[in-house]
Amino acid sequence: MSMKHPQSVRQLVSPHDGVERAAPRHTASVGEPLVSVSVVAERLKVHPRTVHRWTRGHLIPFYRVGKSVRYSQNEVLASVSFNDR
Repeated sequence: MSMKHPQSVRQLVSPHDGVERAAPRHTASVGEPLVSVSVVAERLKVHPRTVHRWTRGHLIPFYRVGKSVRYSQNEVLASVSFNDR
């Protein structure tokens, strides 16, 4: 089964940088809500497991909040649309 993923984002992230978020390298806008895996999956029309795989592979930007993983919708959408080019 082939996984759609942003090749150019993969090249921007070093797996050895020790950072808990993926490219693009900036923080979420102040006041912008961070959303869960299910919200991202619904928005992108993919299964939540796909979002988890992309997160583990640092293919989409994410943030660790305690033990939870959260996403900036704007950053995820920008990274996915960036890779559709």
